[in-house]
Amino acid sequence: MTAATLYLNFDGVLHPRAVRLRAGAKPQLLVPGHTLFENNPLLECVLYARPHTHVVLHTWWVLYFGYRFAAQQLPPAVQARVIGATLPGNRALPLTKRPLARREWVRADIARRQPECPALLDCDPVQVIARLTDSALILDGQIGLSSTRLCDAMIALLDSVVSRQTLEVEKL
Repeated sequence: MTAATLYLNFDGVLHPRAVRLRAGAKPQLLVPGHTLFENNPLLECVLYARPHTHVVLHTWWVLYFGYRFAAQQLPPAVQARVIGATLPGNRALPLTKRPLARREWVRADIARRQPECPALLDCDPVQVIARLTDSALILDGQIGLSSTRLCDAMIALLDSVVSRQTLEVEKL
């Protein structure tokens, strides 16, 4: 079965966007009344509904805290779907070796990984590269993936990217 590959940002998706990230320091959410990863259960529902979806971490958390730590912030059922990150390595990169802009991370990862059905879940429209124009759900960075309506939109997007790929293969 054809599987979607979801490029997942954390900030503005799984909690409000205003987060202070510093290497060696605990992440700090700067929005009172909210908690880090408060929308994890809703992401879990999306992936439960679409069990063949793979997840690629597309977040600054990998840069500041390392791949393993970033993945561990997700529920176990979501962690089981994580196949990598748009940044390489299992440890935080030295900040002196900062990579290109985040949108370039996803462009390079798609070129390397060659996913059949890539999709992007983010709060920043600047992250949408041409390849993902019809395959991205851009959320309000203050509320993120915070409602069943938005979960339904994400499920519909995953269905759409898989359907488009299936149609393209059938044309061949």
